Amino acid sequence: MIKSMTGYGSFESENDQAQIFVEIKSLNSRFFDFYSKSGKALSIYDEEVKSKIKDACLRGNFQLKVKIIFFKNPKLDIDRSKIEEYLSIGEQIFNMKGDVDLSPLSIDKLMSMPDIYKVTDLGSSNISVVKDLYFKCVDGAIKELNKSRFLEGEKLQNAIDENLDNLYKGLKLIIKLHKNDNDNEFSNYRDKIVKILGDIDLNESRLYQEVAIIIDKHDISEELVRLDSHLGVLKSYLSERMEVGKKINFILQEIGREINTITSKSSNIKITHEILNMKNEVEQIREQTQNIL
Repeated sequence: MIKSMTGYGSFESENDQAQIFVEIKSLNSRFFDFYSKSGKALSIYDEEVKSKIKDACLRGNFQLKVKIIFFKNPKLDIDRSKIEEYLSIGEQIFNMKGDVDLSPLSIDKLMSMPDIYKVTDLGSSNISVVKDLYFKCVDGAIKELNKSRFLEGEKLQNAIDENLDNLYKGLKLIIKLHKNDNDNEFSNYRDKIVKILGDIDLNESRLYQEVAIIIDKHDISEELVRLDSHLGVLKSYLSERMEVGKKINFILQEIGREINTITSKSSNIKITHEILNMKNEVEQIREQTQNIL
């Protein structure tokens, strides 16, 4: 079963200290991207949460949003050493600015930096209880997120299965049309050559040789065999549970290459029309694959 990169998960819980609601949204991305709105009291755990999500979900664009209600209002104190560090860096940058128009580090900028705050009056044991509650909610939201991604993956797979069925039908039809071409092609090309040459004397062996060369240039038998093999590989990828999005993209390139070669070699208009339908199916799979992990 394939897994989508798009999904949503949420989890809510409470204890004697607080009530916490966590939601995680994910979108497709070539890499792992993480954005957090966890609030000043919980932002100190962002790196741990990021690591948890990456381990469980691997790839995608993840947006974390947290709501917390303290039953005992905590006191947010400032981390003086952290502020002094920011001020020192800001002063160094300001002194190095040269001709660049930079403003000194403002109070507003400092206050927006979450790591300058720390919860002080809950007590060390109570802070630990709040942290445990927070990570319980994070774990629950990740679990729901992955369920959602598998459900979205199931929808994607159903759509791709339909596209794949159509590709097999197209391949079967092209094989039939190509076989009919082979049965009639030799006599058709022979008659055309004789008609073009008119009274010019051409011995039979030379005529057969020229016809064979022409037929070989238009033969798509090898491409059809490779295309059938590539479709089989694609079908096998759809049954895997690991990351298959990149693998599917690669095999789609190979499928597209064989389809393009068939287009250039075949002169049968019915085959050309069917190839256009197959190209459309491949493009639909390619679009769906952008959301596959």
